[in-house]
Amino acid sequence: MKTRTTFIMGGILLAQALCACKKSTNTAAVSDNGAKTPSARLKTLSGSMLVESLTGDITANEKSAFINYMSGIAPPTHNDQNIWVFGNSGKQIEACGLMYDATGDRTILDQMITLCDAALAGRNDLASAANGGQRTIWTGNIEPVWPSTDATASPQQAGIEQGQILSHMAFCAKLILQHSSLWSTTVTNGDPHGYGATYKARALTYIAQADYVIDNWITPHFVRSSDKKLYFPGAPNPYKPNEPAPWNQMFMVTNAMTRLIACHLILSDAATR
Repeated sequence: MKTRTTFIMGGILLAQALCACKKSTNTAAVSDNGAKTPSARLKTLSGSMLVESLTGDITANEKSAFINYMSGIAPPTHNDQNIWVFGNSGKQIEACGLMYDATGDRTILDQMITLCDAALAGRNDLASAANGGQRTIWTGNIEPVWPSTDATASPQQAGIEQGQILSHMAFCAKLILQHSSLWSTTVTNGDPHGYGATYKARALTYIAQADYVIDNWITPHFVRSSDKKLYFPGAPNPYKPNEPAPWNQMFMVTNAMTRLIACHLILSDAATR
């Protein structure tokens, strides 16, 4: 039976392409018994996605179409307008994770790693000024965040939505750690940023860097010390000063923490977290 993952994946991946997406039934798939069944090919800006049936396992053609689509994706060089949070790029990481979880195809995991590498490399304190980093955030410092405003804004904004980017990377780390047969294998796409040559080393980098942002951005600025609730700080923070975090942004933080906890449980480390 086709898993729920398939439908979630389709919604996540194709949401960003709705404006350019057209669904048609101009092709017909032939089932194992020779009967023709309707097939839908969803056109997008970067290629096409194929849904041959709403029942049964993910087909080879459906998986191939997904891989071909994702291979045409170029990571962005910034997080302006939160593209790594809930924009196209964030959705693409999640879609890769869901499809890898459903199919076990390492090509899909490798694409997810490529996107996560690009996201991490673009973090404000890690990226050079020429590559969009080193911006002064509303705190007056160059923080370990992905600024959500464009480069011309002053001050640069970042909040607890940053947790969602950590969640994407933790998802990738969790998928790697769940398959110990991968741990000592060299990542197929190489290690252009020096994040670890093997799959396990890459996962450990994502976990360590996500924990670092939790410890140095989320917790000190947005966890109210009196009751441990998520609140926005007052001035100079310009966004919802002294107000509680909205439910959707709270989920962006708890998504990250939940996935990171799952990773630490697999590793049997960092018990205090």
